[in-house]
Amino acid sequence: MEGMNFPKSVVLAIQSKHISRSQILNLQADRLDKLVTYARTKSPYFKELYRNVGEHPDLTALPVTKKRELMANFDSWVTDQSINLNGIDVFIGDQKNIGKIMAGRCRVSLTSGSTGIPCKVLNDKDSIALSMSLYFIRTLRLRELIRLGLRWGKILIISNPSFNMIYNAMMAQVHLSKLNKYRCAAISIDTPPEEIIEKINAFKPAILYTYPSVMKILLPLIQAGSIKHPPYLLILGGERCSPILHSTLQAHLNTHILNSYGCSECSLIAYSCSEGHLHVYADWVIVEPVDLENRPVPSGVLSDKILVTNLSNYTQPFIRYEVDDRIIYHEETCACGNSLPFIEVEGRIDDNLVLQSKSGPVTFSPMTLASPSEMNGVIKYQVIHTQQNHLVIKLVVDDGYDRQEIFQNIADELRRAFLTRGVEDISFSLSDEIPQRHPVSGKFKMIVHQVSLDSF
Repeated sequence: MEGMNFPKSVVLAIQSKHISRSQILNLQADRLDKLVTYARTKSPYFKELYRNVGEHPDLTALPVTKKRELMANFDSWVTDQSINLNGIDVFIGDQKNIGKIMAGRCRVSLTSGSTGIPCKVLNDKDSIALSMSLYFIRTLRLRELIRLGLRWGKILIISNPSFNMIYNAMMAQVHLSKLNKYRCAAISIDTPPEEIIEKINAFKPAILYTYPSVMKILLPLIQAGSIKHPPYLLILGGERCSPILHSTLQAHLNTHILNSYGCSECSLIAYSCSEGHLHVYADWVIVEPVDLENRPVPSGVLSDKILVTNLSNYTQPFIRYEVDDRIIYHEETCACGNSLPFIEVEGRIDDNLVLQSKSGPVTFSPMTLASPSEMNGVIKYQVIHTQQNHLVIKLVVDDGYDRQEIFQNIADELRRAFLTRGVEDISFSLSDEIPQRHPVSGKFKMIVHQVSLDSF
């Protein structure tokens, strides 16, 4: 991003914390115009893509962009022509480069590639500074920032080491100063729960970041009072956090729990307020809820996907970029007083489960499969779609619970849910394997497809 630095990013984050809807729209239009002008000037790909687009176009006049095509044209997509895909591949081939700035220009992050195509995302130092300023100034009050400072802002990440967005950000702090290696720490999500708790108690973090599914695994120990020094701030991201898990963690940890929503391509998209709503950083990201044909979906209606425009990334423009997340967009004013619009995030299109009924294929949201995860004794479970109407269940249960019995309870509950939609012929089997996470992102997918949905 041109002309941005850390002090300016802080000022911008403070100034626009309580702006009106009309001001938001004006900021979006102005920043979009500057981004599009820059992209078509500096990026050969966008120059060709926008050849028939007017000089100062409205958002809807711009073509939709998709990961597959952008990655296929990577070297002409980026606006800094000294950067190329081969150089990036060499850089990320060395794990020691996690968190470092490549060639003094950009930090490189990898998406999980859940749709089959991982994306290599570049963020320059100024856009990184803006993201950090927005995140902490928009989400925390002054007294909370002071509390974090009393523990030197110590942060503990429960995440496997990779070029994912959060681990990258933590390692960037370590590279920034030698002293930060005492302030920042990480532990693998594959570490036994007791050892993770020991690490938390020993390190005494001000901020703990991880995935909701990790906290679910730790929950029995948390409920037993094993965490002696709860963090001041618990940040949950990457996955949906159920209301039950959120309230249970809140009751036992007595800490500020922050849910966030984002993606590597757009960094931060939304943050939670006191009402539990995810408010969009609408002055710096444009979120368009659309149907499968990219037609706008009205406020209050579930979309099939979204188009996001990152207004701060000038090095690698993401403009009307397709993301397969399904959301409900809310224009009404939130009870918390925040004027920014808010969203409900349901999940990705490829997270849906498609089963065959007598009358044809039926699609089930991952929310349909979420309730068994709240059963007593269930630490984690995963559904593997291996054949048309056959599901394999991977399951981890708490001590003292019968694994086979819980599997049967899960199968019965899912069978009842599927029957309400006309799916009668459904079978289940219990796997000897435990649920697995994505090796790069560390995210946990409740539904894993091993059968082509095109066959339905």
